[in-house]
Amino acid sequence: GVAVMNPNTGVDTVLDAEITNVKLSADGQTLVGIKNGQLMIIDVATGESQTFPTTATPEQVIWGALDTGNIYYSVRQNTGEVVSFTPDEQQTILNATNLEVSEVSINQVGVHRFNIETNADTVVYETSAYAIGQMTLLPDNRLLMVSEIPSLDDWFSSIANMTEDNSVPQLKTEL
Repeated sequence: GVAVMNPNTGVDTVLDAEITNVKLSADGQTLVGIKNGQLMIIDVATGESQTFPTTATPEQVIWGALDTGNIYYSVRQNTGEVVSFTPDEQQTILNATNLEVSEVSINQVGVHRFNIETNADTVVYETSAYAIGQMTLLPDNRLLMVSEIPSLDDWFSSIANMTEDNSVPQLKTEL
């Protein structure tokens, strides 16, 4: 949930008890977050809120450039695909991580740009990975930086294919 507190009185006012992953706009006037799988915007001064249905279920959210009406949100979906490891690979993974892993699921992740003025919901990035780590709009508002958490199959495959000197092959991602 999210609340505002008056520092002079110490009184706090709950704006919404169920919203998560809240971010404050650059001008400090508006909050954006996720509630019941949808984007929600709250006016800080009035407490008025508005919900925006999206084409996918948001995990994280950030504001776009000021006065564009853009919000960026990340998504993650299980593809139903599974990567299995041989008994030898399972043992190597167990020795290296203390985790018993026989198979891992594959996720499809992405970043969407949602415009609150037009309700346009556009996919701006999509790949196979475990999740989107962080999203940051650079100060010049021209670039969105996204960190990607590699797929578990890539991570465990790298561990399973360690060299004899226990070095793990580097994970690489195309951008």
